[in-house]
Amino acid sequence: LASNTEDLAPNTEDLTLSPTDLPEALQHRLDELTPKARKEKVWPVIVWLWALQNYKTEQSATLLNRQVAALRTSHLIPLREQEKLISYTYPEVINHPEQAYQVTAKGLNWLKKQGICIEE
Repeated sequence: LASNTEDLAPNTEDLTLSPTDLPEALQHRLDELTPKARKEKVWPVIVWLWALQNYKTEQSATLLNRQVAALRTSHLIPLREQEKLISYTYPEVINHPEQAYQVTAKGLNWLKKQGICIEE
C-alpha cells in the first residue's frame, strides 16, 4: 500500500494576520524579534497579542516565527502555569479542538507595568 498524503498539507490561510490588523508599536516589536530573543523581549509581545485576540498555539507560532514545541515549552507553559499571565480559553477541556490562549487580568496588569496600555 502506498501512502497518500496529498490532502495533509497544512492549511495556514487563517493563521496570518495582516500587519494592518495590529497596532503599529506591536508590529514593530514583532518585526524586531530574533529567533534567539529572550523571554524579556518575547513575553510582552505574546501577552500583548492575546490582550487583543485569543490565539491557538499554531497561530502564535506563525505570528512569532517560532516552532510550536519550542514556543510551548519556553514561553506558553511558563506564562500560563508559573506567571498566570495567560490561560486556556477552555480550561475544563485541555485538548478541546478550538483550544486557544487568552490574557488574564493579571496579564493585563503586567502589560501596564511594562508600559503597554490596551484600549478596551
